[in-house]
Amino acid sequence: GTTTIPDQVALNLTGGTLVNNSQLNVAGAFNLNAGAFTGSGGITMAGGTLAKPAGSSIAWTNSGLMTNTGTINLADADISNQIDNRGTINLGGSLNFSQPFVNAGILEARSGTSNFAAGLQQNGGSLKLAGGNLQGPVSLNGGSLGGSGTIAGDLNIGSGTLSPGASPGKLVVTGNLNLTVGSSTLIEIGGATPGIGYDYVQVLGTAHL
Repeated sequence: GTTTIPDQVALNLTGGTLVNNSQLNVAGAFNLNAGAFTGSGGITMAGGTLAKPAGSSIAWTNSGLMTNTGTINLADADISNQIDNRGTINLGGSLNFSQPFVNAGILEARSGTSNFAAGLQQNGGSLKLAGGNLQGPVSLNGGSLGGSGTIAGDLNIGSGTLSPGASPGKLVVTGNLNLTVGSSTLIEIGGATPGIGYDYVQVLGTAHL
């Protein structure tokens, strides 16, 4: 059946093993601090919050689909859930996502590097590099990609807006940049110095415009 953490209720995992083989709905708070979180069941963040802070020793091997309409704060973890984000996820670095990650909400890389081995696909909302970097192929099919930092891999813009910098700033793509006819690019200009006076994109591979 379905287990629900109600609004204004917190489940704090600080030891032992929590096995989720069905469906876990989080309307309150779910804090992963220590112990183990496993099983094949899905997780629905029904407006609640999930936190896995840096330094947490949790062994996270739960593999079900995670659907987020709440707020998730992540750092220093190997995450085996496929993720469908429609809320807010803040990335604190040292993160490895082994399954596909789909974003249609707000996704911010705030520090360190987050690795998307199976790719990051954005269908809407916003993706921002706000002090952090991304590794792995990134595809934008809607919404916007902005901020300053590095995408270590290919960046494919099918539609949506590529808006580098943070008024202004620099976005580095170590792989190839592919801008299709359905994409838009927004560059803000306020001076003559790259990264300081105006936004720019540095592509270390091949830029297909």
